[in-house]
Amino acid sequence: MNHQSRVSIDTPLRAPSTREQLLELLTPLDVLGGLPRLLKHRQWPRGQGQKVIVLPGFGGADRSTWALRQVLNYAGYNAKGWGLGRNNGDVPLLMQKMLPKVEKQYQSLGQPLHLVGWSLGGYLAREIARDLPQAVAGVVTLGSPVVGGAKYTTVAKYWRTSSEALDRIEASINQLYDVPIQCPVVSIFSRRDGIVHWQASVDNRSPQVRHLEVQASHLALGFSVPVLEAVLHAIAGNIDQNNSP
Repeated sequence: MNHQSRVSIDTPLRAPSTREQLLELLTPLDVLGGLPRLLKHRQWPRGQGQKVIVLPGFGGADRSTWALRQVLNYAGYNAKGWGLGRNNGDVPLLMQKMLPKVEKQYQSLGQPLHLVGWSLGGYLAREIARDLPQAVAGVVTLGSPVVGGAKYTTVAKYWRTSSEALDRIEASINQLYDVPIQCPVVSIFSRRDGIVHWQASVDNRSPQVRHLEVQASHLALGFSVPVLEAVLHAIAGNIDQNNSP
């Protein structure tokens, strides 16, 4: 797996085009086409019982991350869902609920845990790590809008208020970078993403963030075997980075 600290961006940020959105229709092909990778499952990195919480994307619940958690558990991790039902996109409320859950898990385990988040779930995972640096050992995001929030996603055109509101959200997210994330983070992104423009998943500002490019639609990120394998490599890399002198 080729991790990159910085990813070259040479075009302006924007929401996915109609053509890019239509490519999401290829999701079944991405999932089916990746199944042969299961034959190489013995080569996958292994965990040692580390706790992993998996956060779903906007509109998703724990059922949507079932395949991801199954792979993590098979590989030796202790993966659980977030237990908050459907992700309704209310970031302040979800943060209010998730922070004490993660803190409690940390206190119970006596060691920091790993967070994996798909789309908006990845954004939440990053902010949890930013607010609870002692409780989070590493973060992996999947097609997450870490730049601009909803502004560079397909939901931008359905925004309930105005473009000015999207600009304000983008500005507030930019301010978050004043407090760096301390744990290692891997941002997994796909240039074929038709929901979150791939450039919005690239964080070239945070020194702890590495990037890993995959080939999949946004909706296949939680089901495509090559992507799930990439998640295992990302977590293993975060563990190695924590253990390096």
